[in-house]
Amino acid sequence: MDLQLFGGVIGIIIHVPLLMGIWSGKVRQSFTSYALWSALDLIAAYAIYLQGGNFWLPFLYAIGAGLASISLLIKKNFSWSKLDWFVIGLVFMCIIIQ
Repeated sequence: MDLQLFGGVIGIIIHVPLLMGIWSGKVRQSFTSYALWSALDLIAAYAIYLQGGNFWLPFLYAIGAGLASISLLIKKNFSWSKLDWFVIGLVFMCIIIQ
């Protein structure tokens, strides 16, 4: 197994305890944080892929964070506050300024 892919597999395995906690109802996390981290990791993985680098770690992190955010949506185990709207607004401002 390629060591780059192996690093990515370890990256996705670290999300397993979080996913188990979400599905058991013992863990309450921020949906916004995981959705945004997934998007950020996908952007980073794509940029690294275009440069011919090791994209596996951020790509599989993105999958893990995406699974966490989808799990939170399915289980309805998240909260949405004014802080989440503020963070989303800042993200869009950064994208526009970029």
